[in-house]
Amino acid sequence: MTAEIGELRARLQEAQETLHAIRAGEVDALVVSGPEGDNVFTLRTAEHPYRILVEAMNEGAATLSSEGIILYCNTSLAAMLEKPLEKIIGTSLSDYIVPSYLYAYDSLFKKGLNGSASGELILHNDTITWPAYVSCRSLNLEQTRALSLIITNITERKQAEEALKKAYQEMERRVEERTWELQQSKYELEKQNDELLSIQEKLRESELRCRIVADNTYDWEYWMSPNDTLNYVSPSCEQVSGRSPEAFMKNPSLFTAIVHPDDQEQFKAHLHERKIEKKRYALEYRIGHTDGTIRWIAHMCQPVFDGQGTFIGTRSSNRDITKRKETEKTLADHAARLEAINRELESFSFTASHDLRAPLRRIDGFVKLLFEDYAPVFDDQAKNYLERIRENAGNMGHLITALLSFARITRQDMRKSRVNLSAMATLAVEERKKTWPEREVTVVIPPKIMADGDPLLLQVVINNLIGNAWKFTKNRKDAIIEFGMTKNSETVYFIRDNGAGFNMEHKEKLFIPFQRFHSPTEFPGTGVGLATVQRIIHRHGGHIWAKGEENKGATFYFTLS
Repeated sequence: MTAEIGELRARLQEAQETLHAIRAGEVDALVVSGPEGDNVFTLRTAEHPYRILVEAMNEGAATLSSEGIILYCNTSLAAMLEKPLEKIIGTSLSDYIVPSYLYAYDSLFKKGLNGSASGELILHNDTITWPAYVSCRSLNLEQTRALSLIITNITERKQAEEALKKAYQEMERRVEERTWELQQSKYELEKQNDELLSIQEKLRESELRCRIVADNTYDWEYWMSPNDTLNYVSPSCEQVSGRSPEAFMKNPSLFTAIVHPDDQEQFKAHLHERKIEKKRYALEYRIGHTDGTIRWIAHMCQPVFDGQGTFIGTRSSNRDITKRKETEKTLADHAARLEAINRELESFSFTASHDLRAPLRRIDGFVKLLFEDYAPVFDDQAKNYLERIRENAGNMGHLITALLSFARITRQDMRKSRVNLSAMATLAVEERKKTWPEREVTVVIPPKIMADGDPLLLQVVINNLIGNAWKFTKNRKDAIIEFGMTKNSETVYFIRDNGAGFNMEHKEKLFIPFQRFHSPTEFPGTGVGLATVQRIIHRHGGHIWAKGEENKGATFYFTLS
C-alpha cells in the first residue's frame, strides 16, 4: 500500500510539473489518450507570446479536442469555473454547461468544428450560474481537429441592459406626466406639446441604437511590449478606427497619430505616466476614423508581469463609445429644452393668473359699490343675484390659486429627510379644531409614524387628506378620523373616516382635477386637492388609492418609495 501511495504521489507531481511547463512554453508536445488511441499535440515555441497574451486576457480561453475534452484553458477560465487548472484540463466542457443549454452547446460545437461559430450559453461552477458569450473556431493540431474557444462573462452586460430598461421605463413615466400637464394648458402650448412628443420618440430611437451597439460591440484589444513594439492587435481595430491590424503592427506610433488634436496633450501625458508608474489607467479621448468621422474611445490599459514580477508589457483595450456620447448630448439637450418649457409654463401661469384675477377684482369691486350706493333701489331678488356674483367671483379666485399651487408643486425641488407624519396629522387636526370649535370628532393618531420624503410636500398631502376627512364627516355626530400605518411587503399609510364616502364605480375619477361626487354647496372645494396629493405621491415614487361606500365613509391609502 505504501508503494502504491508513493507511485500516485509521483504521478501527481509529474502532472503538476507538466502543466507548469505547458503554461511556461517549455513543452513542445502533449500526448492525450482517447477512444481511438493516443494523440500527440505539439506546442510550438513560436506560439509562446500568444500563450502569454491568452493568459493575460480577462476572457476565458480554451482548446477542446474533437470529442469536447478540454486540452488547455487559461487562468481566467479557471477563475470563472472556480477550479484549479489541473482539475479542468481533461474534463468535458459540457460538464460546465447548464442542462437546458446542452443542446445549444452541441450545435455550437459542431458548427465550430466545421469552421467557426458563436452564441450565448449559460455556464455554472460549484456555486453560481452565469451567462457567457462563446466564440469558437476550428484548429488543426497536427493530424487531428480541435476547437479554440473564447468565453466572455456577460453578466455585467445583461445587468446594464436591465438597468437601461428600467431607466427607459422611468423616463417614459416622467414624459407621460409632463404630456398630461401640457394637455391641460391653452392652445398656445400645443406646439410645445408636439415638440415634446417628438423628443420622446427620438429618445426611444436613441435608446434602441444604444442597445444595438451594446449587443454587438467588440473591443479593440492590443498588446505592447516593454520596448513599445506590438505583439498583437485584434481585428476589431479596423471597425473602430478604419485601419488594419497590420498598419498598427508596422507603425505603433499610429496610435498617437490618429488621436484628435485637442486630445493629443492628455494622451501623450497618459503614455508618459504609464511608462513610469506601471499601473491601471482609464481615460476617454477622440480619434479620427478613415471615413472622416470622429470617434470617441474609452481606453483602459494595465501592466502585465510574469511569475517573477518582471514587467513584460501592457495590455490595452479601446471601446468605441461614440453612440453613448451622442446619447448624452441628446439627453442634455432634452433636459435643457424641458427646463425652458418649465420656465415658459411658469411664466404663462403667472401671466394667466394675473390677467384673470384683475377682472375678478373689478367685478367684486363694482358689485360692492352697487351694494353701497344703490342698495335701497334693489329688491331682494336683485340683491341675491349680486351676492351670487360676488360668491362665484370669490370661488373663481380660489380656483386660480389652487391651479397655481398645483402647477408649482409638480415643479418644486424635492429635499428629502426623515419626517414625523403623526406630528403633521396632529397639526392638521388642531388647525381645524380652532376653525370649527363646535365640531366633536374622535381622532386616532398613533405617535411617531415616520417616513422619508420632502417635509413641505408631505405636509400638503396630510393637510389635504385630513381636510377631506374633516369636511366629509361634518354631517356625522359620531365623526371618526383615523390616521395609521400597516407594514407587510411595503409600508402603507392610510387616513380613514366614517363620513359621506363615495361610489366605488367612480373611483378612477377621484384623482382627476375638477371631478366632484358632491355638490359645491354641500361640500365646498376647488376640485384639485386629490390631484395635487396624487402628483406629490408619484414624485416620491409611491402610489395612492382609495376605498369607500356611500354614507359609510372612505379610506385613502398611499405608499412612498
